[in-house]
Amino acid sequence: HSNLDEETLVKESLMIAGELCIYTNQNIKILKLED
Repeated sequence: HSNLDEETLVKESLMIAGELCIYTNQNIKILKLED
């Protein structure tokens, strides 16, 4: 239950994971599938 759209939610989630995990970095690429 969030006010974020799907793409922003994914990006923010991965950035948080990158901050917490020593094996994950914050260099991410999001591939978006069209409907």
